[in-house]
Amino acid sequence: MKLMIMTPGKAVVDAEVSSVTLPAALGRMTALQGHDTMLALLNPGNIHFVKQGDRGGAVREDYDIGSGFAEVIHDMVTVCVSEAAPAAAAFEKGRKS
Repeated sequence: MKLMIMTPGKAVVDAEVSSVTLPAALGRMTALQGHDTMLALLNPGNIHFVKQGDRGGAVREDYDIGSGFAEVIHDMVTVCVSEAAPAAAAFEKGRKS
């Protein structure tokens, strides 16, 4: 399935993934291939997803996000958030790595 993570300024992630786990307002949720259509509010937190690596194995990637929402339609997950960065990077204003 396709995952898009977008902020007001740019698309941060555009990838084919096998799963994505989100910090939904009512608790963490995981979307897999064939997930029912849904819309969820997201709390600030961590998104992780699994995609195919360059050498054929599964690779997990983590991103820290601000608040926003996620939409799942067919095999497309669209995440629109206030900010997003790889989990190792600081994204809050004034915060240093």
